[in-house]
Amino acid sequence: GVVEVPPARSAAERQAGWRASEVPNPSLQPDLCGLAQPGRLCDPDGLLTAQGRRQADDILHVIRNATRAKCPDGRDAGFDVGVVVVERMRAEGGVGV
Repeated sequence: GVVEVPPARSAAERQAGWRASEVPNPSLQPDLCGLAQPGRLCDPDGLLTAQGRRQADDILHVIRNATRAKCPDGRDAGFDVGVVVVERMRAEGGVGV
């Protein structure tokens, strides 16, 4: 399920942008990512529509379930893809964006 709109950030926070370490984890904080349940997509600025978030998250789940990759321990696992959609990112720890 998808939450209609993620919690709003202030204009100053949006202008400053997100640091990678600040972006919510959609598996642990789905509500902050615009999701009603844990997923692989995070849209903390609410840039996508609820339908767009739902469709994108569905595609990410299909990728994980429809692919197989050989892990170092020899087992096969789905290819895990995560996506974050934000208005602006900022540099962190000397790493630019």
